[in-house]
Amino acid sequence: MNKIFNYVFALAIVAFVFASCSKDGSTSPSSNTPAMAALINGQLWNAGNVYTSKQTTAPAETIIFGKDSTNKGVTIGLFDYAGTTGTFTIGGSNAKAYAIYTPNGSLYDNASSGTVIVSSVTAGIAKGTFEFTTANSVVVTSGTFTATLP
Repeated sequence: MNKIFNYVFALAIVAFVFASCSKDGSTSPSSNTPAMAALINGQLWNAGNVYTSKQTTAPAETIIFGKDSTNKGVTIGLFDYAGTTGTFTIGGSNAKAYAIYTPNGSLYDNASSGTVIVSSVTAGIAKGTFEFTTANSVVVTSGTFTATLP
């Protein structure tokens, strides 16, 4: 009887822990775990996986890429990124960044305008925000990222 009580008690604790967890629908990163989220045409999107890489040949760039389970993704590239905070313009003759929206893993929609803001860099973890509009009028707003710098 005591074993049954312990088993039921353990299950109740596990159920309580899972019931206490919730998602608030926010795109704001809450930890140093790699993450990316945005509103894409007003719909909340969260990347299940976030990757980073660095290309050192010209043009040098740092790339942050997030994708979900359907291969919908967002790629952000920062040209000549030195690992500091700052605002990086997407599009135009003085572009310091680029962004690409991938609706299904194989089609690509390049951003025609927007910004990427790296708001903090601590111990190799960059956090920031992004927004952009693509050449096909997809609007990405309230974007956030937390990424381990390569």
